[in-house]
Amino acid sequence: MEYLDDLARIASAVRVAAAAAVDDAGMPASCLAEVAGADGDGLYVLVDRESECCKLLAARKCMALTGADGAFADEGAALSLRGRVEEAALEAVLAFADAPDAGAALRAAGCTDIAAFRLYQAAGELVEHRGGQALRMPVRFGEERMNAGVKARSYIVTDECDGCRACVSKCAEGCIDVSMVPAVIDQERCTRCGNCATACFQEAIIVVK
Repeated sequence: MEYLDDLARIASAVRVAAAAAVDDAGMPASCLAEVAGADGDGLYVLVDRESECCKLLAARKCMALTGADGAFADEGAALSLRGRVEEAALEAVLAFADAPDAGAALRAAGCTDIAAFRLYQAAGELVEHRGGQALRMPVRFGEERMNAGVKARSYIVTDECDGCRACVSKCAEGCIDVSMVPAVIDQERCTRCGNCATACFQEAIIVVK
């Protein structure tokens, strides 16, 4: 499967969206979000700092993002992503050339204190409608950051992963992120025990020697 990793194209497809995070009880909290732009480090998303969703994004460091733009039946796009985030400097985001009006939708909604997050690793889908035709493109970016610590005899998850979560139950370190498919192993915490590879029904977890 070929994934779209053109962050500039992804960021320009949908500007106004909804961001969501999950609280301690497993309940979702959402808020208005703006996709302000992108660079080599990820997509930049603006939210209301005073919202419960923003506080959960900062604490959980995970985000679900979805939105649509344009008259979707004929021309437009829809974006759905979920992945890892970290807080970013608002001033630097607002300086992006491709987002001169960043924050306008939030301010129009009454937001007076804006927070910025960098979505640095994510998976999902971008759907573009042009001339009545729909082009569906799976999106995936940021794997190299999570796998930057891969060393000899490290375990990584391949595209054969179907999201069954069998590996998670066998990971004593709790270092497998299943918020996206394929899952990602945190190489800094992994002890290389190999239990996840043994548990994987799809044989999607391989060892790098």
